[in-house]
Amino acid sequence: YQRYVAGELRPDVVVLAFFNGNDIRDNMVQTSNGEILSPALVGDFRVTRNPAIRSLEIVPDPLSGAGVPLASGMGWIQRSSLLGRLLIGRLTLLLARQQADLRQLDPRNLYHYYEIGLFQERTDPTFVEAKRLTLTCLRRLEEQVKEDNAELLVVAIPSRNQVDPEAWSRTVDELGVKLEALGTLNMDAPGQVIRESCRSLGVPFVDLTQAFREHPDPASLYLVTHLSTMGHTFTAEHIEHL
Repeated sequence: YQRYVAGELRPDVVVLAFFNGNDIRDNMVQTSNGEILSPALVGDFRVTRNPAIRSLEIVPDPLSGAGVPLASGMGWIQRSSLLGRLLIGRLTLLLARQQADLRQLDPRNLYHYYEIGLFQERTDPTFVEAKRLTLTCLRRLEEQVKEDNAELLVVAIPSRNQVDPEAWSRTVDELGVKLEALGTLNMDAPGQVIRESCRSLGVPFVDLTQAFREHPDPASLYLVTHLSTMGHTFTAEHIEHL
């Protein structure tokens, strides 16, 4: 967008709306852990070959169709036997719920793995790499904005789980885990990660999390997990007054 659109518009300020729910996750998942991040857009990218962050191999559950990770040492059974896949998959699911293993519970999309993992302030290799990719993309965008004689402003938009207690409770229930099994949670951590990245680059940053929490009806600002029309209007009004 910055390269092909902003050049025509010639803005004084470029606003990057960073969604706390999945933008850090997307920098990993949508680029295959950074392997398909284009060096044409981000000049200092590197291909990640760390086996600790490789993607899980999954097969479909015979009944539900949900993604089931291959169990260590038993993948051949799950590949060749539907009954084996069903039994091993259900056992894996039970253990994952008991241990609150979000990577096993959400292997296909990894949405909750990253969102809740950020709340947990995890330092696994996957999270370290996701943050590095995010900082790399921010740095390159800031360079492009400067080249166009403009200024970059980053605005963090909270996920629904950060500001809507009822939605957060539903998420935990749907995952089938106990809240206490998730450990100590910092629901402001995603914004803090972006704040620190912006601080290191000298980029102005605004976090709208508290503004969303103080809204009379935070749930009305969302349509499932994305912003509703009201949510977009609320966000635009706050950005306009910055």
